[in-house]
Amino acid sequence: MTAPAAHPSPRVGTNVRRSMKGAIGYEELGVESSVERQMRDCNAWVEREGGAVVATYEEDGYSAWEVKGVPRRKRPEFERLIRDVEAGRLDVVLYWRIDRLARGYKNGFRLLWACQQNDARIVSVTEGVDTGTQAGERMFVMLLDQAKAYSDRISAGVRQYHEAMRRAGLRPRGGMRLFGWAPDGSTPLQAGGQLTWRLKRKPPNGGPRVEVEVALPPEADHLREAAQAVVDGVSSRSIRTDWAARGILTTMGRPFSNRTLREVLCNPRNEAILGPELYAQVGIVLRGRARHAQRGSDRVYLLTGLAECGRCGYRLRGVHNYQKKPGYGCQPGLDGSGERGCGGIFRLAGPDGPAPPRGYVDELARDDLFYRLECRPVEVALARASADGDQRNLPGERGELKGRYDELAEELAELEQDPEFKSDPVKQATAHGKALAMGRLTASMREIDRLIREQNDQLHDDEVLEEAIGLGPALRDAWETWDPQRRRDLLEAAGLVRVVIHETRRGRGRPDPSAIERFWRLPNGELERRVGPSPGSQSHAPNPDFELLASSWMLSLRADGYADNTIGTYRRGVSSLAYWLAEHDPEIGPAGPTPDLVRGWLADIPSATAGSYIWGVRHFCRWLVAKGKADRDATEGAY
Repeated sequence: MTAPAAHPSPRVGTNVRRSMKGAIGYEELGVESSVERQMRDCNAWVEREGGAVVATYEEDGYSAWEVKGVPRRKRPEFERLIRDVEAGRLDVVLYWRIDRLARGYKNGFRLLWACQQNDARIVSVTEGVDTGTQAGERMFVMLLDQAKAYSDRISAGVRQYHEAMRRAGLRPRGGMRLFGWAPDGSTPLQAGGQLTWRLKRKPPNGGPRVEVEVALPPEADHLREAAQAVVDGVSSRSIRTDWAARGILTTMGRPFSNRTLREVLCNPRNEAILGPELYAQVGIVLRGRARHAQRGSDRVYLLTGLAECGRCGYRLRGVHNYQKKPGYGCQPGLDGSGERGCGGIFRLAGPDGPAPPRGYVDELARDDLFYRLECRPVEVALARASADGDQRNLPGERGELKGRYDELAEELAELEQDPEFKSDPVKQATAHGKALAMGRLTASMREIDRLIREQNDQLHDDEVLEEAIGLGPALRDAWETWDPQRRRDLLEAAGLVRVVIHETRRGRGRPDPSAIERFWRLPNGELERRVGPSPGSQSHAPNPDFELLASSWMLSLRADGYADNTIGTYRRGVSSLAYWLAEHDPEIGPAGPTPDLVRGWLADIPSATAGSYIWGVRHFCRWLVAKGKADRDATEGAY
């Protein structure tokens, strides 16, 4: 590459950073902070090499750590630095050391790319890096790779430390106090135990935090009461309402929500407070509620969360088109970042007028469901025949594992209480082996808990399906009276996994079953993919003569110079009439409609499209008369 041309007086942007603001307390000791030392060295470089500092990007208290290429926390000053480079305001980006600038590939390469595109250089004060040369650019990439490797090693060590603390039954240092546990992380807050602890609190009038004695509530007792109430069938809303009335708050001093209450009761650390049996029972109940409960407002769209974009793979949102018709659309910025979603897919959710029901997304899923329910007895019988005859006794297996875990815990406690434990490496190695075995047992028990939850979910699904199958032919009528949430529960119970919607040539939002993939989980665990019209559809296909004659008619329209949009609108009008006739009088072909039938069709379609559709049908009927395919114009006298 060619080095950027030197500026008469380079415009320098200085980036300095430290991860934890005031963590060491330099300001209280009257010593320069890390940021101040970096700034001093950067200013000395500018005075020595020449240039003018036009901007300073000070990041005090911002981490540069990236998790799988995604920054853990947004860095506003770093983003401002990128924008200034892209705007051509800087000639030199000056930093102290690579780990102060970036600790991952994403931000480092973003800055390097911006500088390459805008004739700017990245220069280090301490490492001799200058990306204005090829050697300097390679050195920058090499140092960035080393910073990433160092960050990964630290992350791995911290994860191992946290895992070791959890195996030992202790809470890792730092972080928020867990509800039910004392600040030391190992003492339950229960009546009869220690409830008064010395904690650091800020004085009412401000100033540094000081240690004061704080009396904490018996949160462990509250947890046991709430867990037992959940097992007895009390709703989460009733529990958190009662807690709010009694002044029981989270460790942040806020009222509990359904989500925070579920997280606290299902936290693995609280198994020591609730006991293994109660903890397993409350986990099964709450996770089942979380799966089948409706969050937020009432459901409006049937397939939100299951429908995916066939172009970019992201989940579709429930949206309305310009005609206020509900559908599923892929929108840019789906998660608020502006980077997700392609914006190229939109499909109507349900019918609005006499369009083919089998072409709409919701109706395809509904018809697939009816077909699945008809086939279910045979599929269940085949799945049971192919399954193993012996069923696992999961509660019994968990009880055996828990008994072995308790034995190891008692043996480990005896070893640690031995006066020679700290000086005997053999006993320490034995204790370490028992701790590892306890960790493996804990993982096995969690896996069994997961299988138990799946069994309970399957029992719930079977009950929902048996109720629907018991309705028989009346299910189709009952479906129309059910709210969207009840329909969704039945679809999920029947095994609908996802719906992938692809582009189509028929026009944006128009029905096209071949562009909609439905994936269903069968009783034997296999995944079934369906594309095209549903085998459970009871809708009538239009007379095939409509398709043949409409194709010839469209060729004549193009020959006469009609615009493509006009031809498409006329074609949709004729298609709408054809499907309406198939539903109301399947025997009638293109030459058979009467003015009364056309009048009935006009009464059923939306008024916004009736005007354009009737012009298309009128042109088609007159073309049929001109070609000798019909004796009269069916639209004459119809409106």
